[in-house]
Amino acid sequence: DDVSVFLFPADRTRWVAGARATRTMRTVRPDGQGRFSMPRMIPGEYLVIAVSETPAHAWPEAARLARAAAHATTVRVTAGQQHAVSLTPRDVR
Repeated sequence: DDVSVFLFPADRTRWVAGARATRTMRTVRPDGQGRFSMPRMIPGEYLVIAVSETPAHAWPEAARLARAAAHATTVRVTAGQQHAVSLTPRDVR
């Protein structure tokens, strides 16, 4: 119940700009089966992580993103393609 999925640019220089761009940095809650969707992302390389019990206001702090990046899964988003990612919730406080 307390899981969110965060997707953010793999390029750390884009973290500040990404905080204002919803097509490069997203937070979603998975459905009852653990599925989630993030449509209309800008193509590129991203990090994705499922986190437990992290308040939404704590994102996108650079320090928290750095801790998350150490445990995140890298995905390459391409136009018009769907990707399946299997994630295990982490605690990155």
